[in-house]
Amino acid sequence: MASGYDIVAVAACDTGIAHSYMAAEALNKAAEAAGQTIKVETIGSAGAKNVLTEEDIANSKGVIVAADSEVAMERFIGKPVVKTPIADGISKADELLKSVIKAPEYKGGEVAPISGAKKGKAGIVAAVIAACGILAAAAYYYYFIYLLQ
Repeated sequence: MASGYDIVAVAACDTGIAHSYMAAEALNKAAEAAGQTIKVETIGSAGAKNVLTEEDIANSKGVIVAADSEVAMERFIGKPVVKTPIADGISKADELLKSVIKAPEYKGGEVAPISGAKKGKAGIVAAVIAACGILAAAAYYYYFIYLLQ
């Protein structure tokens, strides 16, 4: 293989703060343990990093998309594709590596999630945590500015 990658992957989450990078790390560790090579594109708040090239995709045996946000899927047409929530990229990386080899060829449109995969909640949890942080900051501001005068 010219690119040197058995598997290529995309890890993307709604907020793009940490989950993309956690999934990339888990997939890299799982691939290393399985004796496979992998390249993981991360899509986060800083944009896309380690972007997959046409050559990377063409020379791979399959594609893993662990994402709770939109990912351009057209580039994967003709490759076996597994699409799953970002949380599975973090907690089920070994399973994803095994299932991508048996995955159906992507022909466009929607990809059926692997059996047992649930819709990702990482984005919702991150949004709630962020909202709580904003409310806490507002409460402290109110306390120190208005109540301590």
